[in-house]
Amino acid sequence: MINKILYFFVLLLAIGSCKLTENSFDERNVRILLNNDPETLNPYNLTSSTAGYLCKHLFQPLIDIDQESSELVAVLAKEVPVLEKDVDGKWYLDIEIKDAARWDDGSEIDADDVIFSIKLLKLPLIDNPALKPYFDKVEYIKANERNNKKLRIGFKSEYIQMVLCLPDLFILPSHIIDKSASLNKLSFSDIVLGKYGEDSLKIMELANNFNGDKYQRDGLALRGSGPYTLKEWHTGQRIVLEKKENWWGEKYVSENMFFES
Repeated sequence: MINKILYFFVLLLAIGSCKLTENSFDERNVRILLNNDPETLNPYNLTSSTAGYLCKHLFQPLIDIDQESSELVAVLAKEVPVLEKDVDGKWYLDIEIKDAARWDDGSEIDADDVIFSIKLLKLPLIDNPALKPYFDKVEYIKANERNNKKLRIGFKSEYIQMVLCLPDLFILPSHIIDKSASLNKLSFSDIVLGKYGEDSLKIMELANNFNGDKYQRDGLALRGSGPYTLKEWHTGQRIVLEKKENWWGEKYVSENMFFES
């Protein structure tokens, strides 16, 4: 596999930087100019389009919007879920995760990771006021008892973002960020109400760590299922993303644009 490195230059310094380092680049490197530094590369704390663009190289959602066709396409999910109603007339989505989807340590991406990601997003202690409203109507999320690659997301009431909220949900590795699985032990209602029970200290520590410097710009912490890792970040100069070796998504390169790395 050809190694690829993406160099993102801050626009004000890009011309000088490119001239000074032109000989150090080869055909495997891609240089992209940015208007400014992103405020973070934490996919839940971000507020700018620059940060969102970069995060798409590190992390993946269940589904996303293809920029060419403007249609929803499957990313981590096997297929785009279809809204259905239960016996009480409430909407829900059944989702199955791709069998080959893996984290960098080789462990499977499963329903626990999706459940953790939504619960973390909804946790009042997490600094993401711009993102929370999109998931306000989510009432529950539960794994399939017989297949942990399958899950169901249920909604309190009908609203336009029931499916369209999913492209904004980058899935995170629960076993790395929350080793004690404290968050997934809590119900949705307890999380929203701030009732953390006997694990209150662990939940507060989890939130403090996730909002802290480590998960804003540390390449070792910001590890998602996407094709790149954060190699370098020199504030005001450049951000370097490095292509992963043996990335799980290589086999889906012909499926849609989100696997073209």
